[in-house]
Amino acid sequence: MTQDEIIEMAEDCGFTRTHTGEVQLWLCNKNDLANLFHMIAEDAYHRGVQNGVVAGADNEREACAQICDNEVAEWKWDADVVDVAIAIRSRGKRDL
Repeated sequence: MTQDEIIEMAEDCGFTRTHTGEVQLWLCNKNDLANLFHMIAEDAYHRGVQNGVVAGADNEREACAQICDNEVAEWKWDADVVDVAIAIRSRGKRDL
C-alpha cells in the first residue's frame, strides 16, 4: 500500500488536514482512527489472500511442469512433453 493510498483512506475515514505546510498536521478522533485501522487491516487481509492464491497457482504450475520434466528424464527425449513443460511455465509468466 502506498503512502497516497493510506492518506486517501485516512481522509475517507474522517481525518482532516489542519496544516499543509512543510509538516502536515491531521485532526481525527478515536472513531476515525479505529475506522482507518479497520480499513488497513481489511486491505492487508485481501492482499494476503490474493498473494496466497497466486503463490498456490505458481506452485501447482511448477509441480505439473516437473511431472513433464520427470517423464522426459525417465523416457529420455520426448519433444511433445518438453513443449508442454515449457508451455506450463510460460503460462505463469504471462499471468504477471
